[in-house]
Amino acid sequence: MLVKKQREKTNYKYFIMVDEDFFLTSREEMLKLLEKVENESIDLIGPPDGYTHYRFHNPVAINTYLMVGLIEKVKSIDLRDIKFGYDGLNWVNNRNIKFQESYKEGWEYDFPKVSYCTYDDFEPYYTFMWEMKRLGAKFKYLYPRFDDRFDSSNPRITENSEDIGIHMWYLRAWSDTTIKPFKFTNLERYNLVEKYLIEILNN
Repeated sequence: MLVKKQREKTNYKYFIMVDEDFFLTSREEMLKLLEKVENESIDLIGPPDGYTHYRFHNPVAINTYLMVGLIEKVKSIDLRDIKFGYDGLNWVNNRNIKFQESYKEGWEYDFPKVSYCTYDDFEPYYTFMWEMKRLGAKFKYLYPRFDDRFDSSNPRITENSEDIGIHMWYLRAWSDTTIKPFKFTNLERYNLVEKYLIEILNN
């Protein structure tokens, strides 16, 4: 996340955050996403962390494998003194920042709910989300389409739009032959997506 001095001096309007196993496949869809953020005055957008094939946690929170946010809103947040601990169920912190039931109010998710959810504090980065909520930030969500070619989540602006990219899950351990989320092991998934990405880059 942007450190305080970087946030204060930047001239950029938005930040884009991606995981190391997220691969952008459509520049056009990313530009459409930024246009949507601008036109709809969205402060934070990304896939939910619940109701998906891979994640069953808090759907109000955004999974940061692809997240776009308004830097001006982030400038009001200072978490430099925060310290985290794990109580066996949730991440807790010394400032007692946690999910509030009121954050469910106005929650809108217009896509299929393919699994369950838990309104928990499963990730320490949720703290950032709850601070954004406290500041009245407007959240919107992307559709995490499951792609059975790679056992991946491919975020989309709408259910029927094109993929923005491919999120591969767990590919920090790309050569592992024991991790098998659905059909393929990690090594098989890596080889499949590498071949696909080389093909589209060469076309």
